[in-house]
Amino acid sequence: QKNAALCFYYDREMNIGGHVCYFDQYQKVNNKDLIKALEKVSNRKFVTNLEEAIEHGKEDNYEKTDNTYLKQSPCLTEYLEQYIITNKDKIFEVIEEKF
Repeated sequence: QKNAALCFYYDREMNIGGHVCYFDQYQKVNNKDLIKALEKVSNRKFVTNLEEAIEHGKEDNYEKTDNTYLKQSPCLTEYLEQYIITNKDKIFEVIEEKF
């Protein structure tokens, strides 16, 4: 669930306003956790782009990394959908046990 949730929130903020929005809204999320989630859910290009945004994004107000993110194909939403379909038993099993 954690990997899916982290990627969902990242993808949502990226599509609303880019890295500025993500880093502003999710200051308490450890970037290493998001990187691990992206590694499991998507591909290395998303990880590399996030690492670039963390290290150098402020230099151009995240313009380069935001544009790179939006040009990725397949997009993170598609990777996330596939991840959830593939792992639905694990994801929803935990929810059912809690209720």
